[in-house]
Amino acid sequence: MTDKDPWRRIHPRNTDRNSPRRRPQHRSGRSVWRRLLWWLIFLAGLFILANWLFPGFSINTAGEVLAISTLVVIGSVIVISLRLHYREFFRYVALWSGIVLVLAAAYAFRHDIAQIADRIAGSASVSRGYVQEDARGEAMVFERGRDGHFHIRARINDKQVHFLVDTGATNVVLTRNDADKLGIKPNADQFFERYYTANGVIMAAPVMLDNIAIGNTIHVSSVRASVSEGELGVSLLGMSFLNRLGSIEISGEKLIVRQ
Repeated sequence: MTDKDPWRRIHPRNTDRNSPRRRPQHRSGRSVWRRLLWWLIFLAGLFILANWLFPGFSINTAGEVLAISTLVVIGSVIVISLRLHYREFFRYVALWSGIVLVLAAAYAFRHDIAQIADRIAGSASVSRGYVQEDARGEAMVFERGRDGHFHIRARINDKQVHFLVDTGATNVVLTRNDADKLGIKPNADQFFERYYTANGVIMAAPVMLDNIAIGNTIHVSSVRASVSEGELGVSLLGMSFLNRLGSIEISGEKLIVRQ
């Protein structure tokens, strides 16, 4: 029997190139300080970017200095403790730089973003409308509904009422349901006004509304109105309110009203 046994299996050590290797436990101190230096440079870049985007940005009070110092120290400890290759480190720095830049840009253009969101919401719900600014100031814009009419959602005594704009109506006319919602309940002998509609003559009771508001732009106080005895289906925004506005303009499929 020879020493070279053909049935004996030889297990070579560490011959598998794909087997995971242990990472060296020793970490170079130079690498740590280099990482910390890049981290501080990154923070300085953020501070310069903040000053460029927001000219009034400053750190004045002791509380602000303490908060910034705490964040810098915590961030530095985290950076030092991370066991990352320099490529991974720069990848994370680039990722967070992009996130900070996007957030800073969103804050810088927050008013424009809010106007775009408001316009999208106003187009989706025609009675909501949206604010439009031009050389003449602010205006509320409402797009024509599918029924061919303009609808406006207004507030009366902090309660929302859906109106159909009707330039042929002398007064604002509330349906019984909307009047009940506002706590307005005329007596039976108060329904002496006559209104001629497509469905015939309806009787109404005169009332006075303290305030009608549209968005945050238009507010009209002490508005003459009427409560219909019959069911109109929708309240009418008539001339007793419209005549109190600065201007009313219909441009194509849009109704533009100004205070």
